[in-house]
Amino acid sequence: MLKKIKAKFILSVVLFSASIFTGIVYASPLGFVETIRENDPGTGGGDNPNRNLYFPSGISTSSDGENVYVTSLLDNALTAFSRDQVTGQLTEIDAELQSAGVDGLDGVTDVIVSPDGKHVYTIGDGDNGSGSIIETTILGFSRNTDGTLIQSSKIQDRDLAPNFEHIVGTRLAFSPDSNFLYIISSNDRTLWVFQRSSETGVLTFVQSTNTSEFPVNITDALDHARGLTVSPDGNNLYVVGTNSSAVSGGDVVVMSRDTATGEVTGMEIHEDLLNNIVDMKAPDDVVISPDGKHMYVAANGSETSSDDSVVIFTRATDGSLTYQSTVHYLDGTNDVLFSPSRISINPEGNLLYVGSDIVETVSIFKRDSDTGSITPIGFEKDDLRDLVMGSVIDMDITADGKFLYVATDQKVDGITVFDLTTDLLLEKTADKSTVGTGQTLSYNIAVSNNGASDATEVEIIDTLPTDVTFISASVTAAGGSCLLDNNTVTCLIDRVATGAGEIVTIDVTTPASEMTLTNEASVSAVQIDEDALNDVASVSTIVSNSAEPEPDTNSDSGSLGLLSLLVFSLAGFSRLRRMGKLY
Repeated sequence: MLKKIKAKFILSVVLFSASIFTGIVYASPLGFVETIRENDPGTGGGDNPNRNLYFPSGISTSSDGENVYVTSLLDNALTAFSRDQVTGQLTEIDAELQSAGVDGLDGVTDVIVSPDGKHVYTIGDGDNGSGSIIETTILGFSRNTDGTLIQSSKIQDRDLAPNFEHIVGTRLAFSPDSNFLYIISSNDRTLWVFQRSSETGVLTFVQSTNTSEFPVNITDALDHARGLTVSPDGNNLYVVGTNSSAVSGGDVVVMSRDTATGEVTGMEIHEDLLNNIVDMKAPDDVVISPDGKHMYVAANGSETSSDDSVVIFTRATDGSLTYQSTVHYLDGTNDVLFSPSRISINPEGNLLYVGSDIVETVSIFKRDSDTGSITPIGFEKDDLRDLVMGSVIDMDITADGKFLYVATDQKVDGITVFDLTTDLLLEKTADKSTVGTGQTLSYNIAVSNNGASDATEVEIIDTLPTDVTFISASVTAAGGSCLLDNNTVTCLIDRVATGAGEIVTIDVTTPASEMTLTNEASVSAVQIDEDALNDVASVSTIVSNSAEPEPDTNSDSGSLGLLSLLVFSLAGFSRLRRMGKLY
C-alpha cells in the first residue's frame, strides 16, 4: 500500500535541517575543453547549413565512450557525435531530422542510450496519419559500429490506445539491465513502462499508471513530473515533480519494481514541508548514488532564489527514503544554484554536479559516501575566463567519469565540454645525500598539478623510515595541515589549482647507527588522476659516522633545486594566465 509520510515536527525544527554554504568562491575548477554552437558549420540542410542544436533538449553518452547524442527541440533533430576519448572533443557524424523524413522528432524532448550501448531512443511528436504532427512518438535507433544511427522501431500513442492518451514526454530512464524503458509525462500524471528487445530494440508496452490499479494519490503525485531514475540495484523507481495538491507543491514518489517484469508499485510519497523536508517546492531532477545509499534532488526552493537547493535522502535496503538535509550554495549573496535543472553523479560516487538554467552554472560538490552529506568545492559559470555557456538544459558524464557534457540554450545553443580529470605530480627530495648520525635531515615534497581540473582534498602520505625521529612537518598551502600518526605523516591541502603547486617539508633526526634511509611519499585527490605513476616518489639518504655531510638533492623524480623551483613557479603562473584564472 502506498503511504504518505506525515508531518511530525514544527517549522522551526525543519529549518535546522538546512545547510547553507556561503563564501565558497572557487570559480572555474574544471578543465574547459570546447563549446560547440548551433551557428557553427554543420550538417543542417536547406536554408540551415548550421548544426542542428537550436534549443537542445537532451544529451546522452554511450557506455563505450565512443559517442554523444543530442536532441534539438526546435530543430526537430537528433545529432550524433563521435568523441575523442583522450581529449573529450566532439565531431559530428550523423543527423536525423524530422524535415528529412524521420517522423517523430518534432519537438523532441529527450534522448537516451540503452546501457548495453546497442540502441538510442527519443520521444517527440510525429504524423497522426492525416498530416498533422501531433502524435507522440517514441523512436528507436540501432547504433552502427561508428556510432551513426539507423531507425529500428517506432511507437505512437494511437498504437497503444486505450492504455494511454497523448503523451507529453519529458524524461526517459532505463533499468540497469537495459531491459525496460520508463517514460514520465509532465502533463497527464502518467508513467509508462516498456520492455525492450536487446536484439531488435523494439519496445513492447508493459504498464501505465493511469489505470485503476494505481491509487489517486500516486497519480496526483506524478503531476508535472520532471525527473526520474532507477536505483542501481534495479529494485526501485523514483519520480520527482510538482504536485498541485501537495502542501508546497514538490514531491518524491517512491515505487518498488519487479526486476523480471519491469512493473512498478507505489510505495510512498515525500512532500515538501512534511516530515522536516524544506525547500523542495519544485524539484526538477533526481539521482541515486552508485552505492545506492543516498538520493539527491535538484529543487527550486520556497519563496526566494536563495532557497534553491539539493535535497538529500537516505535510502534503505527496501528503497524507502528518509529525509536527511537540504543544502544551499551561495557566492556571497548570490545563489549559485538558482533554478537548478539537472543533477548528475560520477561513477565513483564522490562528486556531484548540479546544472542551473537561470544563472548558467555547473556547481560541483564533494560527497561523503558514508554519511551522504555534500560540500561545495567550486562552480563553473558563463563568462568566467574564456568559458561561454548558456542555461543548463541537460548533462551527462561519461562512463569512465572523465568528461562532462552539458547541453545549453538561450545565450549558447549547443554543447559545452568539461574535462574532470587532474594529473598530480609528486617529487620528493632530501636536503642531503649523506648525513651524519643524530643529525637533522629535511625531506621536501613538491606536488604540482599538470591536469585539466583543479585537484581538491589533496592528501600527501609519507611513511617515515622506522629509525628516524620526527621533528616537524609543514605545508606552504594556506589552511594546509600535517599530522603524525604511527610514524606516518599525512598532509592535507584544500586544493591545488591546475598549473600550480605546493611544498611539504618534513624534518627528522637521523638514527645513531649507520644505514641507508629510504623514504617514500604518495599523493591523491578527489578527482580522477590521469597518470597514477607520477603520484609516488622516493628518496634515499646515507647515514654515516665518517662521511662528511654535504648538501645535495636526489630523487627518483629528478632534483628540486632553486632553479627548478623558480621554473615551476613561473610555469604555473603562465598556465593560470592562459586559462584565465589570473587577471
